[in-house]
Amino acid sequence: MENTDILNIDDVKLLVDDFYGKVRDNELLAPIFNNVIKDNWQQHLDKMYGFWQTILLDVQAYSGSPFLKHAKLP
Repeated sequence: MENTDILNIDDVKLLVDDFYGKVRDNELLAPIFNNVIKDNWQQHLDKMYGFWQTILLDVQAYSGSPFLKHAKLP
């Protein structure tokens, strides 16, 4: 993936899809994520698009507490 500025939702989706594609192919990380996400990958990706859109583009597309979801993970 070439380094470019993240300017819009399409850029956010490219970043998130690239990252989670690598996670899903990783022998250490894939089982952890698959155990939690199960068959709900698209729902998770949609949530991550919103999260990163909120963080990087200053668009209120996510609400919630990511810490609570991740605090119980191994």
